[in-house]
Amino acid sequence: MEISLAVQMQGFILATVAGFALAILYDALKMVRTMIRSTPSHVFWMDLAFMAVAGIVTFLLALAASYGEVRFYLLAGEGIGFCLYFMTFGLISSRVVRFVRKILDFCLFRPLKCIFHALARWIRRKVQWIEGKVKKSYAKRKKRLKPRRKIVYNDANKSNGKKNKRQKGRKGGRNQDYESHQTKKTAGKPAP
Repeated sequence: MEISLAVQMQGFILATVAGFALAILYDALKMVRTMIRSTPSHVFWMDLAFMAVAGIVTFLLALAASYGEVRFYLLAGEGIGFCLYFMTFGLISSRVVRFVRKILDFCLFRPLKCIFHALARWIRRKVQWIEGKVKKSYAKRKKRLKPRRKIVYNDANKSNGKKNKRQKGRKGGRNQDYESHQTKKTAGKPAP
């Protein structure tokens, strides 16, 4: 299918605008990375997301401008738009981002950091105080209870049973003395 030169020029301009827009998106992601001090894994995932968005935009641009055929002038237009942004507004935006970051760091993030550290210290002290109270109450509770081996329930019944067993088995116990005394008294008398 033949595409006229006017349609190709419109597609090139459209690709340049799309490249400019993609550069703005990439710069916004770069600002976010600068603000949050991201790790290499965050950078990787952000770049992967940007590449996916750029691929979708390029596909839709090719679909709109040249009926789905990827042409070199479309890719060149995107690249030129990307470079135009970073050679003009990109230089200014990186300086502005650094300046804004310094201001936010000094005016917002440092005071918030101090507030959060003070709040964390206060919470830590309260938790340690509560923990101390719980430990003391637990220690007091343990002191009030007798050791398991020495806990005696129904002391009168159990101790009587133990004494009776001891007395019956002992020589010279009260019961034996009484019985032997009774047998001595009746030993001399005839049985009825």
